[in-house]
Amino acid sequence: MTGPRDVAVSAVNAVLLKGVYSDTVLDILLSRDETTGKTLSQKDRALSTELTYGVLRNLNRIDFILSKFSKKPLKSLDDKVLNILRVALYQIVFLEKIPPYAAVNEAVDLAAVYGKRSAGSFINGVLRSALRSIKGIEYPDEKKNPAGFLSVYHSIPEWISRLFIDTFGYENAKVIAKTYSARPPVTIRTNVMRRTRDELLGILAERGFRAVPTRYSPHGVIVDGGGALFKDELYLDGSFTLQDEASQLIPIIVDPKPKMSILDLCAAPGIKGTFISELTNDGGIVLSVDINKGRAKSIADNAKRLGVRSLRTAVADCTALPLRESELFDLVLVDPPCSGLGTLRRNPEIKWRLKEEDVETLVENQRNILEAAAGHVKAGGGLVYCVCTINPAEGVEIVDEFLKSHKNFSSEDVSPFLKEVAGGLVSGGDLFTPPYIFDDEDDKVTDDFACPDGFFAARLKRIG
Repeated sequence: MTGPRDVAVSAVNAVLLKGVYSDTVLDILLSRDETTGKTLSQKDRALSTELTYGVLRNLNRIDFILSKFSKKPLKSLDDKVLNILRVALYQIVFLEKIPPYAAVNEAVDLAAVYGKRSAGSFINGVLRSALRSIKGIEYPDEKKNPAGFLSVYHSIPEWISRLFIDTFGYENAKVIAKTYSARPPVTIRTNVMRRTRDELLGILAERGFRAVPTRYSPHGVIVDGGGALFKDELYLDGSFTLQDEASQLIPIIVDPKPKMSILDLCAAPGIKGTFISELTNDGGIVLSVDINKGRAKSIADNAKRLGVRSLRTAVADCTALPLRESELFDLVLVDPPCSGLGTLRRNPEIKWRLKEEDVETLVENQRNILEAAAGHVKAGGGLVYCVCTINPAEGVEIVDEFLKSHKNFSSEDVSPFLKEVAGGLVSGGDLFTPPYIFDDEDDKVTDDFACPDGFFAARLKRIG
């Protein structure tokens, strides 16, 4: 790799053309630089990450602009040439600190690096035309075509745009689309077995990290930037782990106690399961199950780093658990695969891979996993269902349907478990965190200290 733009182009190529996950490919590319001795500076590593995620978050808008200035259809362009253009245009449109001429020159140079020297003049022409006329771009009419406007300007597929508008109304859908094309905060969770949040905040400050406590999770910390944080001994010794603030609220709703038995389904990479163990001070018994052997190993790896010993792992299909009917648990957490529409900031590739018809398949699987889980809850025990999406079909509708056919379960209001932070986070007794509920506070879109991801969680009790 020659620099951050090279890394970004290679990463975007891998994500869009080969189906690799953005975090995975960046880890590989940046680690490869380390192994060859051509280590990028922390500043350049951060720029590599910013460019990669920035392009993926804003892909529709970038392509819309490029299409106005390219004499060739974008689909006809060489993939690397197209992604060089995308990375350059992202800098021109979204990054004020990078001079536009520098973005153009770097793009032309990068074409030569990729053996596309002949495309240099084309790249130069497209980008310089954009520089001259970009302010005159006409986007779809917001009033006449609201779904089309959100799709292009805030870069979400039109079917997701329609879903958000139909479900939440246009103004709320606009907040959602705007938020989910922006940069998310770096949020970590204190390992409460190792130190308190205040202690962690103090140590971070001493080490030069700007950090503030989260508003809703009593154990969360938001760190400004944070790239170097995951090489720090604090991370390596298990003092914290990366976890969005809304996700941190799920184990709090589970409300585990010492000596309780807890079944954690679809558990990889073990972020919630390890937190459950921490909340019991390693005094419970947690069985974390995932269908993927490699991902199940990641649960064990995280538990080891965090010093968690009360968690066991198992590889199994969570729709057909290899447990005896008599094997019952005090608490069961169901965290099934979902559309991930509440995490689009962190996982922008979801927008370009998920198809509308995929949701129906996900919903059926979610029903089956919840059904399997229900058979292993003790009488009087708790069953928590959560998803990292704001699509009601995967959240409240799944739970309502389940309760209609399972009279031996009743819903519990999650507010008492969240205590004073519940506030506007609870809807109909369930946790629900779409970005528009945070819109009356500080600017959650341009400020990295932003709202949590979009989660739904319901707690049920077995009554017989």
